[in-house]
Amino acid sequence: MCFDIDVNGILTVTARDQATGNANGIAISNVKRMLSQAEVSRMLEEAKKLKLEDEEHKKRFQAKNSLEDYVYNARAATRKLTSKLGTADAKKIESEIESAMEWLDDHKNAELYVIENKRKELEDIWEPILTKLL
Repeated sequence: MCFDIDVNGILTVTARDQATGNANGIAISNVKRMLSQAEVSRMLEEAKKLKLEDEEHKKRFQAKNSLEDYVYNARAATRKLTSKLGTADAKKIESEIESAMEWLDDHKNAELYVIENKRKELEDIWEPILTKLL
């Protein structure tokens, strides 16, 4: 969020959603050159609310990126270790990775806890296998 007050007392508020890149702004001016205490309080409360929403979007975005990185790193490790896995196990893990990638595509707007649960689920499945191979 960006707040700017020019020399004429016009307040310009601009907000950008980091996850989607969407931006919106509003210019607030007062003919009397002053805002009432109620207006100032309302604006401050709205700014606090938007800040909290931005923080939640940021956490969700970071969790989603972390999950994507985990899936792609697991895929790379699996491909490198295919000879140690054997064909059946390699196909099974590759199938699970493809399923995880499809899940990511189908759940682009999933809530933070859903993304975190999916990561935990995949770690519980893959970590024992990958640890044995390394």
